[in-house]
Amino acid sequence: GDIGIGAHPLDDLPRSIANRFGASHSLPIMGIDNLPIGSVMLCFNEARLPTDWEYRLGEFGTKIASITIERLRSIENLSESEERLNLALTAADMVTWDADLSTGKTIWSDNNFQIFGYDPATNGAATVEMWLNRVHPDDLPDVMQAWETAQRATAIGWSQVDPDEFAAIQQQWQLCVQTGMPYEAEFCWHFGGESDRWYLTRAEPIRDRSGQIVEWVGTNTDITHLKQVEAALQESQQFVQKVVETMPGMLYVYDLVEQRNIYSNRHSLELLGYTPEQLEELGTDITPNIVHPDDLPSAMAYQAQFDTALPGEVLEIEYRVRQANGEWCWLLSRSTVFNTTPAGNTQQILGVSIDITDRKRAEQELHQSQALVQSLD
Repeated sequence: GDIGIGAHPLDDLPRSIANRFGASHSLPIMGIDNLPIGSVMLCFNEARLPTDWEYRLGEFGTKIASITIERLRSIENLSESEERLNLALTAADMVTWDADLSTGKTIWSDNNFQIFGYDPATNGAATVEMWLNRVHPDDLPDVMQAWETAQRATAIGWSQVDPDEFAAIQQQWQLCVQTGMPYEAEFCWHFGGESDRWYLTRAEPIRDRSGQIVEWVGTNTDITHLKQVEAALQESQQFVQKVVETMPGMLYVYDLVEQRNIYSNRHSLELLGYTPEQLEELGTDITPNIVHPDDLPSAMAYQAQFDTALPGEVLEIEYRVRQANGEWCWLLSRSTVFNTTPAGNTQQILGVSIDITDRKRAEQELHQSQALVQSLD
C-alpha cells in the first residue's frame, strides 16, 4: 500500500489516479486547535482493511504531518506579522534596534538601513563602519573616543547625535544601563548634505533568569515634523508676546469665577503702578479695591453682562481705577469672552484698556467752559 497526505478524500482525486487503488483508508490530520487541517490516506492495490501496523503507521504520519503543517503555518504567519510590523514602523516613521551587551552587536530593522542609505544586511546586523561613514570627518575623532569609552553602553547610531547633546544623552544612557530604568531621549542626527532629522528614542532592558540585563530593545521615532511645528509655534508665541508687551494699551485676562486677574501685560503694571505681588495680594478684592466707588455698580453690572454674551461679542465700559500712588485714572475697556466653563458659562474675559484720563479732563474742562459761557449769558 501507499501513504498519501492531502486535504481532500480519495473521491476528490483525479479519476486516473483514484482508479489505480482498490481501497483507501483516511486518517484526519488535527491542528493545534484540535480541528482537522488535512488527512493521511492509506491506499491499497486490493480491496482490504489496513493492518494494525499500517494503521499505527498512518497515525504516526498524521502527527508528523500536523507538526510540519503547523510549522509552515507559523513561518507564514510570522512572515506576515513581520511584514505588517515593517509597514506600521514605516508609516509611523519609526525604526527598531536591538543591542546585545555581551557581544556588542546591534540589529537594525530594515527601514533603519533605509534611513541611513544602506541595503538591508543579513539578519539585520549592523557594523561600526556603517554608522562611522555617516559621521562628519571633523567630528570623527571625538566620536571614536566616545565609542571606545562607552561602546557597551551606547547603541549603534549615536554618532549622528549633535556633539552638544551627546554628553548628556550618553550619561543618561549609561545610568539606564546600570540601573535598568527604561531609556528615553530626543536628539538630532546629521546626514551630511541632507537636512538634520530629530528622533525620539525609547529602550527597554531584557534580563536573563538571574535578573542581569543582557540586551536592550529600542525604537527611534522620527519627530522632525513635530520639532518643526514646535519651533513654528514658539516663534509665533514669541511674536505674539512681543506685540503684547509693546502695545500701548493694557491687555489682561480676568477670571469672573475667581474674581481676579490671571494675566496682565507689562503696560498694565506700568500704568497702574502695582507690582505683580501687590495684585496677587488683592486677590478677589481687586475690583472693589481699585475701582472708584461711584463706578463700582456699573463695573459689576458690566461683568454680569458676560453671563449672556455671545461668542465674539465685544462689550465696552468707561470707569475710574485707583493707581498705586493714590491718584485716579479713567480707563476705556473693551472685552470679549476668552474661556468658558464645562457648562458653557463665561469664566474668563480677554480685554484691552486704554488710559482716557486726558480725554476726560478735556471733556470736563470743556463742560466747565460751556457752563461758564451759559452763566454769562
